[in-house]
Amino acid sequence: MAINTKTRLEHQRLKVGEESSTGQIVESILGQSSKVTVFTTKDGHLRWQYHQNGGDISDTQFSIVSEFDSLMTEIRVYVPEHNKQEAYIRLGKALFSALNGADEKQTALHFNPVRMFIIQASTQRARFIYTAFALAIAACAITVFLVIACLWFPNDILFFYGAVFGAAGAAVSVMQRSKDIALDNRLPIRSIYLQACIRVLLGAIFGRSSFSQAKRI
Repeated sequence: MAINTKTRLEHQRLKVGEESSTGQIVESILGQSSKVTVFTTKDGHLRWQYHQNGGDISDTQFSIVSEFDSLMTEIRVYVPEHNKQEAYIRLGKALFSALNGADEKQTALHFNPVRMFIIQASTQRARFIYTAFALAIAACAITVFLVIACLWFPNDILFFYGAVFGAAGAAVSVMQRSKDIALDNRLPIRSIYLQACIRVLLGAIFGRSSFSQAKRI
């Protein structure tokens, strides 16, 4: 869905399947009143029209629209593709409730459930990326350690086993905690990749060190 726009036409009640004032076919009505209409279109857009005051919103309502635009951007950037439609629908209904509310100073609270949904969906995405990349790095690291040990350091292969077990242990730990890992949902993907890589490599280093200490004892 693209960022929505508004028109300044007189209020006409929309119906599903009809053409909107912007020339698009209405797919669903998320909210409609004498003040505002919020709807989705067949081409995947979320749109709204304000019907009072010639289409101009008040200063208080401007903060509502600003919050709406901000959440639109967060959905586009952070929410996984399979959750976006639900997120846009929730946002559209929240916008209708906010603009249609009697107390304009309290209407921005309608966006709180939407923000919570965005945080939840984007955090799940971040955790999945973190877990998947940690497992991939662990598999690569284990393969590289074993190849190096077998080809160039056959006499010291036991020391490489420590690094292998450490990397594997880090990967298993990530899997076990995948639902509870604390990650900032606003982190760029490259930062999530880096965190996963560091965790596996630290596991390999500590595994190697622990194995060396145990052998000395």
